[in-house]
Amino acid sequence: MILIFLFFISLLSGQVGAFTVWPGVVVYLHDFILAILALATLCCPRKPQKFAKPRLLRAIVVFIAVAAFSLLLNCGKFTPWELGAGGLYLVRWIFYAALYVVVLHTYTYKDVWLFGLFGVGIGLGILGLFQFFLYPDLRNLMYLGWDPHYYRLFSTLLDPNYTGILLVFTLLLGMALWKQKKFRWIIASGEGIAFISLLLTYSRSSYLALIGALVVIAALKKQWRILIGAAAFVGIIFVLPKTPGSTLSLFRTESSFARIGNWKHGVALIRNVPLFGYGFNTLRYVSDFGLDSSILFVGATTGFFGLLAYGYLIFDMIRIGKKHVWYIACLVALGIHSLFVNSAFYPWVMIWMWILTGVVERSTGDT
Repeated sequence: MILIFLFFISLLSGQVGAFTVWPGVVVYLHDFILAILALATLCCPRKPQKFAKPRLLRAIVVFIAVAAFSLLLNCGKFTPWELGAGGLYLVRWIFYAALYVVVLHTYTYKDVWLFGLFGVGIGLGILGLFQFFLYPDLRNLMYLGWDPHYYRLFSTLLDPNYTGILLVFTLLLGMALWKQKKFRWIIASGEGIAFISLLLTYSRSSYLALIGALVVIAALKKQWRILIGAAAFVGIIFVLPKTPGSTLSLFRTESSFARIGNWKHGVALIRNVPLFGYGFNTLRYVSDFGLDSSILFVGATTGFFGLLAYGYLIFDMIRIGKKHVWYIACLVALGIHSLFVNSAFYPWVMIWMWILTGVVERSTGDT
């Protein structure tokens, strides 16, 4: 329990808790705690007499195999250091996927994981509000590679889009936790903080993600009044105060055209090496800039077979969580968001989704 608490606290450190071990390879504070947590789970599983097979294991192994093969297939195109960087990113992906197994096989109550995530979301929102009023300008960190965000809430992650999708997850999780009557005042307060924080990110991809998730919830639960809330949210977005200029405008065209150009570049990369791509996480060595879409990232780095393997994993996640509307809503929100930002492979997003997936699978009673 103490390790889990420390793990959630470490997530709040964001990019402040990042350590560059060599160029292009970053280790986060939460990585160290997760390593200890995973080791402890292996030593003392929740069901030592029957270590049940995770339902996503086959899909996870298939994607890992394809990603690893894509690196091996392209090993002659890169230096050992470049291949090492791509390989370590795959190790990180495996590392975070192991968190799904940790959730399945610990004694910790499922609600501890859910409230832990909810607390992280609220914490990022609170830290973001302090940042918004005390440190609203990130342009002085452009020399370190950060985007020049100005009067946007980016919290300790130093990015409003990634912070935004985590706040969307927080709002959706709060809706799922609402049945916990004795904690409703905490949940309501947290939802308020997350909502205000989300608005101040001025992240259009995050706004769309929340709207899409609300539409899915309304359709699946046939609670059409939720659409009224979605419409009200759209109205609030349009009346939000904005600084002079186009940087916060919902209709800012410069970034939109840049993203379209990025998508075209991603499609061109996939066409060049369609079957197994350039090798998992090797884009920085074949392109001057990254890709603003998780699907294009998978396609460019692992090719057609990587897309099939990743699609297989997503399909299995949907199959496991089909009875949990809030979980499906989170997947939809991430699917929408990841069209515009490579959020599906962002550490905090991966951690969030693997924990949710583990909790959902435990809720089925199969493990």
